[in-house]
Amino acid sequence: MRARTAAACGIVAALAIAAIFLAFTPPVDDFDPLNPYWNGISGASSELKIRRSTTISEILSGPTSASPPATTALLIIGPDAPFGGEYIEAARQYILGGGMIVVMDDFGTANSLFEGLGATVRIDGRRLLDPLYMFKTQQCPKALSASSGEIALDYASAVTGSGFSTLAESSAFSYLDTNGNGRRDEGEPEGPFAVAATAPYGAGKLVVVSDSSLMINSVAALGNNTAFLRSVVGNRTLYLDQSHRSPSMFSQAKSAVAAALSVLSSPEARYLLAIGAVAIALAVNWDSIGKDKRGKDRYDEELSRVASEHPSWDAVDLLKIQEERRKAYG
Repeated sequence: MRARTAAACGIVAALAIAAIFLAFTPPVDDFDPLNPYWNGISGASSELKIRRSTTISEILSGPTSASPPATTALLIIGPDAPFGGEYIEAARQYILGGGMIVVMDDFGTANSLFEGLGATVRIDGRRLLDPLYMFKTQQCPKALSASSGEIALDYASAVTGSGFSTLAESSAFSYLDTNGNGRRDEGEPEGPFAVAATAPYGAGKLVVVSDSSLMINSVAALGNNTAFLRSVVGNRTLYLDQSHRSPSMFSQAKSAVAAALSVLSSPEARYLLAIGAVAIALAVNWDSIGKDKRGKDRYDEELSRVASEHPSWDAVDLLKIQEERRKAYG
C-alpha cells in the first residue's frame, strides 16, 4: 500500500511539473508569433501587431467579420499542406471582397492555392543563390525592393508565371541552383528574379513572396524586411493563418495543457476538484501509512505481543509471517 501510494504521488507530481513546464515555456514551432527563438516571428509579430487567426473562415464569419475585407490582410507563412477546395473558395470570396492574402512560401506548396484561384503566379521551388550580393552565405541573398530598399532572404526561391507586378527582386548575379550542388553551372537560370510580387484579384490583392523565412527573428533584422511587409499591407490589420502548418508534438502538448487549464479554471471544475480531494482524503487509511502516532511500527508491536504470549512458537516463523503481512497490507 505504501509503495503504491508513493508511486501514485510521484506520477501526479511528475505530471504537474510537466504541465507547468509546458504552460510557461515559449512555443518552438517555425513561424510561431510567440516563438522568441531564431525560427519564430515574435519580433515581426510585435512590431506589426500580427493577430493570430486559425483560418480564413474566422475573418469571414468569426469575431473579425465586422471588419471589411479591405481593411484586413491574411498572412500565410511556410504552408506544408495543400489547399483544399473549401479553403480556396473562402479565399476567393475574401479577396474578391477587397481582402489581401500574403503568401510566403519557398517550396511551392502554395501553388495549389494559386491554381485553385485561377491566378497565373507561381513559386518556382528551386533554390535561389547569390554568391555576390548576400548576407553571410550565398544561401542568404540580398534582394532590392522599391519601397523599402534592401531585404534579406534565407533559402529562398523565385516568383514565376505571369500576371503580376514585381515588388522585390534579386541581383543579376543570382541563379537558380537546379541540381542542388551549391555551384553555378552552365545552363542554370540566371537573375535577376522576382522574389516578391503582387497580382490584382477582383477588389483585392494576392501577394506572393518566394521565401518563408522573411519574417523569422534571425533573418528579419538583417534587412528592412519588417518595413517591407508593412509597406505591402499598409494600414490593414494583419492576421496570421496557421491552418496549413502542422503543429509539433510540443505545440500539441502545450495546446492540450492550455485547454485543460481553461477547463479547470471554471467554478464547476474547481468545485469538483475540491470534492474529489476530500473524497480521496477520506478514503485513505492514514493509520496504515508509515508508523503510528507512538512512533513504533505496528507490526513490531504485534510480533512482540504474540511472542510474549506464545514463547514456544518459532521466532523465525513469526518474522516470516510479519514480513508477509507487511508486503500484503503495507
